[in-house]
Amino acid sequence: MILNFIILYLVISLISGFIMRYEKNILGCGLAGFYPKKNKKVNLQRLFLLGVFNEQRGEDSCGFSVGNNRYVGVKNTALARNFILDQYIDIVENDFTNKPCIFHTRKSTVGAHTEENCHPFVYTELKEGNPEWFFTIAHNGIIRNTTELENTYIKSKISNSKELLKIDSNYIALAIGLKIANGESEKEVLEKYEGNAALLYYTADSTFKAWKGGSNNV
Repeated sequence: MILNFIILYLVISLISGFIMRYEKNILGCGLAGFYPKKNKKVNLQRLFLLGVFNEQRGEDSCGFSVGNNRYVGVKNTALARNFILDQYIDIVENDFTNKPCIFHTRKSTVGAHTEENCHPFVYTELKEGNPEWFFTIAHNGIIRNTTELENTYIKSKISNSKELLKIDSNYIALAIGLKIANGESEKEVLEKYEGNAALLYYTADSTFKAWKGGSNNV
């Protein structure tokens, strides 16, 4: 399997280097996801292909999630193709049956290029009394009213919120995650945030959702 990907990697490199022409002024991260049919699993090589094709949308870091497992790449593995080669063996050991996946390439607007700031984010402690529950999310865009989101949806529910709120994406991620964890609709958050966002997110029961637009577009 690893040999197949190495061959695929070389083909991608040739295509992206000699055939495809990217716009250098692209703003926004790369975002790709997969939701499986019942008892099916992701075609991992196709999803990795999308990740590599999204490199020019985000070269600062990248990340991949399956279930509540998260893999990230920074510095020498910030580019999707280098990240995949570095993490490939660990990733393919997962059981992908019935599990959604997200691949994200980050073009940062706020915050350092660290593992902590890589998307997707996986939150495992939002649902009180249920340690098996998790919420996974990746974001492309800019959130402007972070203080409002924190005061309205986050601060009263998480004692260590300041430790989790490093970049603008964390604010909308936690606001949505806490709503869902409490059995509420996230629609209010999607109406209240200011800015633009493309979002992919899923929960422990494999509910998978996608959102794209400005605020008030619900």
